[in-house]
Amino acid sequence: MGDGYQQASAETRRRWGMLAEDVSTELAAAGLPVVPGMDARVSAGVRVAIDPGSDATGGVYVEWRIHPWLSSAITRCTLQHQAEAPVVRYGAHVADVMREAIRQILTTGGFTVYESPNALVAHMLYVASGPRGTLSERLQLG
Repeated sequence: MGDGYQQASAETRRRWGMLAEDVSTELAAAGLPVVPGMDARVSAGVRVAIDPGSDATGGVYVEWRIHPWLSSAITRCTLQHQAEAPVVRYGAHVADVMREAIRQILTTGGFTVYESPNALVAHMLYVASGPRGTLSERLQLG
């Protein structure tokens, strides 16, 4: 972390943690695999992460991670300057489709979702807020 980096307050980080749990629950209820503490080298599915910084990019982020073997194949093609290889186009298409699906699921559930304010993770979605009440309350499940 650079000079001047500060984490958000403990209360803000706690609130973001609760929002991240709600996001995970919402996406899991929709049938998406949500992998807590995801290690992209061995896992695929939804990754929900918290940037603990006190700046404008701090908060809850969501991304779709393709299977590691597919990711490795895309990386190899990219390093070999084969940006038009079928696997690269396929991976980009899947990423776009899943990103939009995640956005739609969360928005339908009452979450406020934006494009990432952080250029370093521009591919991720930023979740600014969630709905009131638990998922089971909102769906009137009891």
